[in-house]
Amino acid sequence: MNSATASLSMLQTISPVDPMASALLSPETHGEAHGAMPTFCLHHQAICPIGAAHSGGWVEFLIRGTGAYAGLSPPELVRVGYYNHGAAFDLAVVEQALRLGRRLHPSTRLGINIHPESLHQSSFVDDLLRRVLDRPGMAQRVVLELIEFQGAIELKSCRPALQRLRRHGLRIALDDFGPGFPNLDVMAAGLIDAVKLDRSLVTDLDHAPLQLQLLSGLVELAERTGLELVAEGIETISQFERLRSIGVRWMQGFLFSRPCPVRPRAAIRPASPRPSSKQPVSACPSRHFPSHTQTNPKEIYP
Repeated sequence: MNSATASLSMLQTISPVDPMASALLSPETHGEAHGAMPTFCLHHQAICPIGAAHSGGWVEFLIRGTGAYAGLSPPELVRVGYYNHGAAFDLAVVEQALRLGRRLHPSTRLGINIHPESLHQSSFVDDLLRRVLDRPGMAQRVVLELIEFQGAIELKSCRPALQRLRRHGLRIALDDFGPGFPNLDVMAAGLIDAVKLDRSLVTDLDHAPLQLQLLSGLVELAERTGLELVAEGIETISQFERLRSIGVRWMQGFLFSRPCPVRPRAAIRPASPRPSSKQPVSACPSRHFPSHTQTNPKEIYP
């Protein structure tokens, strides 16, 4: 059994989640919005290319509550936003991300989280494309990250929307891939461009040798299907080295940077910290990039 087959069999042993256990959208959500739109800001976190095979910057925008919503955790804030406003909440996030993206280097990819339910609404896709295409050069920078809240994402029902978005140059990524969601078939569906591995697949690397074999199989599958693979939750040099050894070429986590606001270029003072093998780096992408990655602040900030 090769590593790719092993990874498939191991993922299929995971019990799927009950989609009703954490339902985001009530039946009323598809109608009129309820209450005011939650107030929020977006922080960004670097996704670093590893080795000489890649270059250029990539960030993911992460939501944070403000004002009356400052006390909510990001998942709670997202739930409130989607429950009451559905696709309109997604559009508000997209608009703010596009505005912030103009402050970053024009080659920097912009990872923007959206809920797959929004793709079922043609008006959402129309509005999203208008906002992106009205900004020259932006379409090639946008990576829409589909977030899994209700179990495995059924991409086939979103096929027309995904194909339309990709025809205009936008990339599609499947976020938080792995635990509980046996969505392995989407890697060969020809509808996405990248897969982001959930941090739970990385956390136990130092204590679970079979976990590395699983990830090795996913790397092989990604290469065969032409997808980019991103490992999330990297906090130690040991995790970094193990993932690099099996060919993971994009990584995200506290080892490289912590989420922080987009700051003016004048505030940047690049550094190359040398972390220990056990302690994570508390850093911000506007200040620190480990010297063992190809990412440099100048690739993200103009």
